[in-house]
Order: sequence, then structure tokens, then C-alpha cells
Amino acid sequence: MEYAAKSISVARLEDLWKEYQKIFPPIQIVTSAFKNAEPEISVMAAMAKIDHAIELLENSDDQASLAEARLLGP
Repeated sequence: MEYAAKSISVARLEDLWKEYQKIFPPIQIVTSAFKNAEPEISVMAAMAKIDHAIELLENSDDQASLAEARLLGP
């Protein structure tokens, strides 16, 4: 039962990534930064995760996603 619930959740998340990729290109890398995190975290911890995702994009060739992700920064 737990495996089925997790499988459905992952499938739904992947569907959302596909749906919103055109609107916010870095959605997958930004949301993946929160994978395996606690369900409740501080704003500072969330910002640190987003900053890390932005750093990963800075090291990639995806300039469009980087520009969009920087909108989340301070």
C-alpha cells in the first residue's frame, strides 16, 4: 500500500513538472532540492536549498532556467 502511494505521488510530481516546465523551466531542479527533506523547514533552510539549486544551474548550460530561478533569490 505504501509503495503504491509513493508511486502515485512520484507519477503526479512528474506530471506537474511536465505541465509547468514551459511556465517555469527550472521547476524540476528547484523542487528536487527539497527531495527527502523534512515536511516542515525554516525559511532560511528553504532559501539555502533554493540557492543550492541555483548554483547547480550556474554550472550548467541552461541559461533560460538560470534566469528564471534567480527570480527566487534574495
